[in-house]
Amino acid sequence: MSRATPWPITLPKEQAAPSGAKADHFLARVARLTDWRPIESALAAIPVHEATRPRYPSLLLFKIVLLQQWYGLSDPGAEYAVNDRKAFARFVGLPEGAPCPSLHTINRFRAELVRRDLGELLLNMVVEQLQAKDLKVREGAMVEPSLIDISKRPH
Repeated sequence: MSRATPWPITLPKEQAAPSGAKADHFLARVARLTDWRPIESALAAIPVHEATRPRYPSLLLFKIVLLQQWYGLSDPGAEYAVNDRKAFARFVGLPEGAPCPSLHTINRFRAELVRRDLGELLLNMVVEQLQAKDLKVREGAMVEPSLIDISKRPH
């Protein structure tokens, strides 16, 4: 199976964090520590797809792409995970009981990020904000990524 994101992986891979309730803590922490306004501003260049019902905000779709990056999810895997896991749905901003964007919507949105050269830029914006707080993401695959405090690591 191929990676969910077509742009190069830029987040460092280290050991994965344990699964379970850690996902909610990790995602809540990322949501709290990230200033989403500059990302929303950059995403304003991408029109909401008229054919998509309901119309999903670009930031919600971008957060699904982040989940794909951090958890190694395919498009079908991302659709399933956001529908299945409350922590994922909360992180992306999906109201309780609302349907998740389809795998086709996720795929079209990610393709639009790539077409506009925004994927890497936006991903780096999130990473840089976390690094400015002396944190970095350890990616997981089918387990939870986590934030680590890099200010306590020897250089």
